Amino acid sequence: MEVMRMMHRLSSGDHHIPLVADASVIINLVASGMPEKIIPALSNPVVVVEEILVELERGRRTGCRDADVLRGLIDGGVVSCVSLGENEWETFEELICGHASTTLDDGEAATLAYCVERSSIPVIDERKANSICRKRYSSLSPKASVDLFRMAGSNEEIGNDALSDAVYQALKIGRMRVMDHHIDWVVDLIGRERAVTCRSLSKKVRTMCRQT
Repeated sequence: MEVMRMMHRLSSGDHHIPLVADASVIINLVASGMPEKIIPALSNPVVVVEEILVELERGRRTGCRDADVLRGLIDGGVVSCVSLGENEWETFEELICGHASTTLDDGEAATLAYCVERSSIPVIDERKANSICRKRYSSLSPKASVDLFRMAGSNEEIGNDALSDAVYQALKIGRMRVMDHHIDWVVDLIGRERAVTCRSLSKKVRTMCRQT
């Protein structure tokens, strides 16, 4: 229901509101194998803060090429890269300083800081980041990677089979986190046989898929 409300709101004149993607979201889109098709299928522009590029660049040490793909998307105009302004930096500092239970890593903090000051929509999968967002910034409505795939699926240019494969790859390769209210949609889309093989889905969900 929340996804449908969001999609209705975004289809009712809010196409200009940026979707600000955290690093994990970019990783999932890249893992899907078709970020250059998924992102343009969205009604809203997708942006990343510079700190996300920095975070993904660190993955080069382990052979990850997500930063290269993201740079290609930026160069191609598919994704925009933005910098934090003075006000955003103040919010950023608030989010990285303090006890570990109440602070975020640089990428998550920068993403939320930008959204707070620019009235944008954060797209972020981590539980702690979502919890902090709800507690501190109730005016924001954070979304998740699955929301982007689901929104893209409403575009007729993305066929159901292609979307199913993209989500499956995001689960298998990107280890995409799926929130409880998205489970049924994901399993219905990729099928129970493939869902069983996705370790990013909970053991409970995979067991359910085996039994039915």
